[in-house]
Amino acid sequence: MGWSLDDLVSRSGVNKNSIYRYENSRSDLSHDNKAKILGTFEAHRIKFTDNGLQEVTHTVQSLEGDDAYARLLDEIYSQTAKGNEVLFFYGKDSVTPPECIEREKRLRDKGVKFRFLVEEGDTYLRYPLEEYRYIAKEHYSHAPFLVFGEFTAFSNKEGNEIQIAWLPHLTAALTGLFNASWEHGSMPTQSTAESRYA
Repeated sequence: MGWSLDDLVSRSGVNKNSIYRYENSRSDLSHDNKAKILGTFEAHRIKFTDNGLQEVTHTVQSLEGDDAYARLLDEIYSQTAKGNEVLFFYGKDSVTPPECIEREKRLRDKGVKFRFLVEEGDTYLRYPLEEYRYIAKEHYSHAPFLVFGEFTAFSNKEGNEIQIAWLPHLTAALTGLFNASWEHGSMPTQSTAESRYA
């Protein structure tokens, strides 16, 4: 895998001392920290087996339930580093639940950058306006998806079914499509969101 302790700390969000004490059999990890570390390995296509670490060969992961978007944001947090970017196709800030706003803010606090393609005329924009570009209403879809690293996540319009696909070639193509749309989209000039975040 080639990760250092600092790499695991950065990707998992688990305290360095906790990991060090666990590695050296001085203490156990909390259930939450174990879940974070396992989630980090799984997000990087690595899993624990009876024979040690093994590469995951499936390329699609499903998240289902009302908390699917929150869990997706946790997945993104576990595998992105400062300076990485998340591209939101067909974003709609007005429908984002509070617990997901907190997770988005946590990603931003980590130094992850966001860019959004939103429906023309949408003014409920929570983040700095320079992070948004409008796309024409006739090209807007109510089934959002996003790109992060080598992954693409597709959602149904209700947000309770999300497929995360590790398909680097597709992700590269979608990133190119996003950038072309970004270059031709206009930046919003106002926001009507009650709460705005940097």
